[in-house]
Amino acid sequence: MILGRVPADRDELRRRYAAPAADWVRVNLVVSLDGSAAGPDGTSRSLTTGADRRVLGAIRAESDLVLVGAATLRAEPELVPRVTPLAVLSRSGDTGAARLRPGDVVLDRLPELGVASSARAGHQSSPSCSTPGSSTRSA
Repeated sequence: MILGRVPADRDELRRRYAAPAADWVRVNLVVSLDGSAAGPDGTSRSLTTGADRRVLGAIRAESDLVLVGAATLRAEPELVPRVTPLAVLSRSGDTGAARLRPGDVVLDRLPELGVASSARAGHQSSPSCSTPGSSTRSA
């Protein structure tokens, strides 16, 4: 939950949440008191307020990329950012009803412990990357 007054003006929000440097990495997530990323309705919507969603929109608008898990995208397909490219982490490549755009990517077949861990362990499998309207290619 956002504490204090959140400006309704989108430009003011973007100014307030702009990254302080070009090489800045920002992580933003919403969780319940028990650590769940989904509320009783199975989405993050029941964990947030309108102010929370306006701030998230401002952060996404200022981002170079939005990274999201496929389960989140399947539960909330309307969360595809309007302009910012989307990267989806998925084991199956299933993005449900989400309408991905050119420039969005789906990273699937990621090893269980992550790409870096499997590379150190000597595994030869690599993730694949697919974009809307293209064939899958190895990363």
